Order: sequence, then structure tokens, then C-alpha cells
Amino acid sequence: PMPPPPRLITAILCGALLGAVVRFTSVFIDNLPERGTILQKNGKILGGDFITFYLAGQIFQEKRGALYDLSFQREYRREFLDAQGVSESPELPFVYPILVAAIFSLYAQLPFITAFCAWSATCLVLSVGALLLVAREVGLLSRKHFTVVLLSIGGYAPFTMNTLMSGQLSALGVGICAGVFVSLRRCRYLLSGAIFSLSYYKPPLFFLALVCLILTQPYRWMVGFLGGALSLGFLTLALGGWSGLITYLSAASSYLYGRDYLPGVQLPPNQGAGLFGAMVQLFPSIGSAAFFLALLGGVVVYSAVQAIRRGSRDDNRLAFALISVASIGCSVQCIRYDLAILLVPFFILASLFCELPRHNRVVLSAIGVGFYVELFGRQVVIGGGEYNLSSLLFLLFIATLVMMVRQQNARRQTVK
Repeated sequence: PMPPPPRLITAILCGALLGAVVRFTSVFIDNLPERGTILQKNGKILGGDFITFYLAGQIFQEKRGALYDLSFQREYRREFLDAQGVSESPELPFVYPILVAAIFSLYAQLPFITAFCAWSATCLVLSVGALLLVAREVGLLSRKHFTVVLLSIGGYAPFTMNTLMSGQLSALGVGICAGVFVSLRRCRYLLSGAIFSLSYYKPPLFFLALVCLILTQPYRWMVGFLGGALSLGFLTLALGGWSGLITYLSAASSYLYGRDYLPGVQLPPNQGAGLFGAMVQLFPSIGSAAFFLALLGGVVVYSAVQAIRRGSRDDNRLAFALISVASIGCSVQCIRYDLAILLVPFFILASLFCELPRHNRVVLSAIGVGFYVELFGRQVVIGGGEYNLSSLLFLLFIATLVMMVRQQNARRQTVK
């Protein structure tokens, strides 16, 4: 187990995290809507993006063939809000697999506020349970660390504010990342592959991780992954048919930076929390931005594959942290709520912290603090352009982990 940090540092850390938890909770409670309305006191709809999934569940029940008609989604949303006495608000189109809509059709049976509370409770149990499992696996779940672990979850804005309080799906990503990591550590390759197949809910977020795992894991992992993927594929066809699959792919491919998903309506690049959104602003075309990310992804894959092939099961914690961070950061659809998934590599790196050289500890600590406070200063002006702080943090994070993994590979090669 990881040795406890000095008491003063622990006290400061716990105080800061507790302050964040209290602040997030008070903001949520202070803005709760009055009885009979879904509009909060700050003028925003309760649950943020949850309305998108709630209405997708209703459309799935009532008019499944129009699920990926984004114009129909907009009109359906307008009618729902008019019935609630709410004017138009910023919208998130539903561009997720039909199975996601099928799951939310269960929540759509409930009144909106009740459904939001039920979904938030589901996400809380799933994600906190998964993170505690990771903490236990890497030796962080001792009595001395338990309070810090819980506060580090609750005090992380992308999890608390952007996922739980905004009705998003990132709890699924946390559960998938945690489940794959723990099952790999325990050599349960079939289970690990099957869990990873659930990344179907948002494939671009896990593409780089998929490439790395295919290249490094035994055939049993591939059997588990393909079995899960085929099962999900058959369910998708059973629910929506080939036409549903084609319209989903068309809608999802249009929901990228620089492309119209409705006439004259695009996903703003500054909404992207990863590298791709920043690269779209920086490079002259989407193609050149994608080429840069492909090069970075190639470096990550090479470094991670070498680390996994040369290391033992326990020593691959650093490689897994690199794979998960890079896969999220390089995704073409990384939004702020997806940063919640970083809690898994944060915990993994925390278990290695005392073993790292001092300069690496300093850099990783600065990056971690940056992600925890980016809520309060998300836009950074560089050369006349505005970029998300998280995009810059991802670049530094990935570069640091690549360097650490390559140093680890060099040490192992020397020993051999």
C-alpha cells in the first residue's frame, strides 16, 4: 500500500477538496427549481444535458425511426419545453447508439425531475463504486487514504458538476475504464474485453485505447471484446435495423468541430476539452488537425505497446495511465464531462507517486491541480486565440507520460 503523505499536506488537500464539494453542493441546492417547473433559479434547465437523453428515450418509444433526425429532435424538444413553460435553451443533439436511447426509455417513463434524480443516483453508485474498486486494487483504499479518495472524487468538477449535476454519461466511461484496468490486473482477459466493448456508447473516446489493447493483450481479450461487440451489434440491429444504424453513423459523423450538424449550426471548437478542438482552431483544416493527432497517437501507441510487452502485470500501471489519458485527450469528441474519466488514471498514478523522481511528481501534481481548478479559468488566450485550459493540460499530460514510459522502457532494456 502507498505510504501516507505528510499530515500537513493531507490536511490542506482535504480542506481544499471539502471546500470544493461544499461549493458545488451549495450551487446546486441554491438553484433548485420551484415546484412544478424544471427551470432552475439561474435560468438553466435542471440536469443540463439530461433533457437530451430523456427526450431520446421518449422518441425511442414514440417514433423510433426519427431518433436521429436532428431537425425532428429540435422540434420535439421545443414542444416539450413549451409544455413546461420554458423558452429555448442551448441544445445537445442525441448522436449516441440506439441502445443508449433504449436505456433512457426506462427513465422516460418517470416525470422529468424524478428521472433526473434516478439517473444521477445510478451514475453516483456506478462511478464511485468503480473508483473505489480501482483504489482498492492499487492500494489506496486504506483507512488513512479513504477520506482523501472520497473527497478527490466529490471535489472534481468534471465529475460532480459536469457529469452528476448535468445528467451526462461519463459515469459509464469511468466504469468501463475502471473495469478494464482491474480485470486486466487480475488476468481476467475475457471479462476485460467484454467490458471494453461497452465503449460502444461513445467509440471515438476509446479508439486509441482499443488499438493499444489489441496489440498487447492475449487472444482471450479479443474473444471477450468481439463477443461483447457482436452482442451489442445484434441488439442495435434488432432495435433499429440497418436503416437505424446508417442514420446513427451519419448523425454521429456530422457532430464534429467545423461541420454542420444542422444547417448553419456547428459544434463550437471551444467546447472541445481535448486536443482536437484546439487543433481545429490552430490548424488551417480539420485534416491537418487530424494528421497531427494521428502522429501523436502513433507515439503513444508505440511507447505503450513497448512498455506492456516488456513489463510485468503490476508494472503496466504507468502504461495503462498513458493509454487512458491519451485516448480521451486525442478523441475527436472529448467534451468537458468526459474529463471525469481521468479520475481512473489519477488514482493509478497516485499509487505510483512515491516511486517517481521528484521532477515527475512536481509536473504530475501541477497537471492534476490544473484539471481540478480548470472550471474557474477554462479559457486561455494565446496568440490572440482562446483555447481551453484542459487542451493545454492534455498536451502536457500526454507528453509527460510518454517521456516517463520511454524512460521506464529504457531502464527495463538496460536490466535485460
